[in-house]
Amino acid sequence: MLGEHPSVREVAVFGAPDGRWGEAVVAAVALRQPAPADPPAALIAHCRDHLPRYKVPKRIVVLDDLPKSGHGKLSRRLTRQRVVGDSAVVHGAE
Repeated sequence: MLGEHPSVREVAVFGAPDGRWGEAVVAAVALRQPAPADPPAALIAHCRDHLPRYKVPKRIVVLDDLPKSGHGKLSRRLTRQRVVGDSAVVHGAE
């Protein structure tokens, strides 16, 4: 769903530790140009319009490029490590 937004070039969605819920939905995106003025807020609003509330990312992180594996495929594991580290707790919009 998030990948269908016209500003999104690449997206990885994953669970990240959350202090309140145990785990929260987080998305990392690489944007096309031109990007919206406030990309995370615009993308979360887009998700709220199209997804059930529990599937809407609590946080969206904008990266220049998403990490790829040695075969050139998007690596969700490397993206998650880049965004939240190994033990970081996500705090974001409810």
